[in-house]
Amino acid sequence: MKTFRVLVVLIATTLFAAAGFAQQPDSVWENSFGFGSEGVPTGLQAISNDGLFANGWSSGLTAQRATLAGFTSDGVQQWLRQDTTLSGHAISFSGHLATIPADNAVVWFEGERGSYDPSWIVKLGADGTERWRLPVNRLMFLGNHTDTSFVSVLPGNNPIAFFYRSNGTVWRQFPLGGTLLAGNHPIAFFRQANGTTSVEFPFSETIEAIVTPVAIGNTLWIGAQYPGGGATSLSYLVAKYDITTGMQLWRRDFVDVARGFITIDPETGDAYVWGTKVVNEPQGLLKYLRARVGAGNGLVWQREEFPRDSLETNYNNFAGGVSVVGSGASKQVVFTGTVQRGDIHTSATDGYALGVRPSNGDSLWLVSRSDGSFCDFRGVVRSGNDGFVLLEAIWQLGQPTTGYGKLLKFTVPTLDVQEIAGTPESFWLHQNYPNPFNPSTTIRFELSARTPVRLAVYDLLGREVAVLVNETLESGIFEATWNAAGAASGTYFYRLQTDRSVATKRMVLLR
Repeated sequence: MKTFRVLVVLIATTLFAAAGFAQQPDSVWENSFGFGSEGVPTGLQAISNDGLFANGWSSGLTAQRATLAGFTSDGVQQWLRQDTTLSGHAISFSGHLATIPADNAVVWFEGERGSYDPSWIVKLGADGTERWRLPVNRLMFLGNHTDTSFVSVLPGNNPIAFFYRSNGTVWRQFPLGGTLLAGNHPIAFFRQANGTTSVEFPFSETIEAIVTPVAIGNTLWIGAQYPGGGATSLSYLVAKYDITTGMQLWRRDFVDVARGFITIDPETGDAYVWGTKVVNEPQGLLKYLRARVGAGNGLVWQREEFPRDSLETNYNNFAGGVSVVGSGASKQVVFTGTVQRGDIHTSATDGYALGVRPSNGDSLWLVSRSDGSFCDFRGVVRSGNDGFVLLEAIWQLGQPTTGYGKLLKFTVPTLDVQEIAGTPESFWLHQNYPNPFNPSTTIRFELSARTPVRLAVYDLLGREVAVLVNETLESGIFEATWNAAGAASGTYFYRLQTDRSVATKRMVLLR
């Protein structure tokens, strides 16, 4: 008999049955901040409870400047720094920022995309004071490693991974070989308002769009854009390396994902992938793709979906960042990005943050914001054991300073999860316990196969009082808790419905 390892969900609050979402995250605070003239943030990092850092770009008098800002742990802006080393177009994306927690410091790439002009990795204290400046060869992508070191990747035709100590010296480096290269150069498309392609041209470099290095212990993960695909000219890969040997352990590809991000769960070593998948060209319909890849390259789950109901309007949907938040029973994965607000291709956008259950990829909650003409959640970081911070980029049309940022902190919704030993023999709904009860009771049920599940509570008149479970579950033994605080004493019924069976039992609330 096959043994199932099961996640058991105890939910003390009512689910939103129509959307299948659980309790929404509670807002703790939100703070708006300026980012220079016409500037917007693009990436976010945190140092425990010591501070937050947002990087992006802003316009100076003669050029566009890469920009970095520092904040207190409660989102109050402390300083703003512009890269003035270049006279032309500078760039700063989410992959150009990392932290060194032991030094309470952040490292930042200053330079120009695709340029051989002078570039630097700069270390800054939490107060914005520069500590050292390291000259580097061209564009570098940065990532976190340990409390005292960080990693950078030189992309292009000969990608190399470098590991730095906190003083800027390199203690390990190895070539990534041809594993990040495939096919011809990627193509950039410029679309008209009706979605048709008007101009296209090849990029000058093979891989530059997005490279996400993440290192934990002796393992390095790389998420990278590469040329090639079916519906578009770009795809996304995740590759895993042994840092000691420099050998690639595995690679997994996500075809037609034109904008991708990864994060790693440090407890399990699993990678969570988040990207924008192009459905077809030249129309350019864009899906969201999210996936969990196991530490050994097994695909645990993968979901693809349009964030809006109407297929014809799904153009401006772009992934922005992903992070594992919460801990223990309340661990969740937060995916952030942009969704199109209206019904036409040129309409405004909303910020989009989706909470997902790590075990199966089911949606738990959704946060959407429309704070300006165009809104975009560009990043998310964990904040303590029970919170997370979102980075919102906002463009407001018709104002002298058209772009600014906002930091928003939320608490992670409580989702008590435990594993119950045992092998389900069939579909079965147990009697609740205790019964009678006051004010809460536990309902156990068994599933012999993966199935959509709805567990709801009704009063004697048949009116629905609460929905405890409304999602697809794997086979296993589960428990859900109903907290009846506020409900009147009396007899209630609970009904378990799957795609194959329905069962109902009675329980008594006695105050």
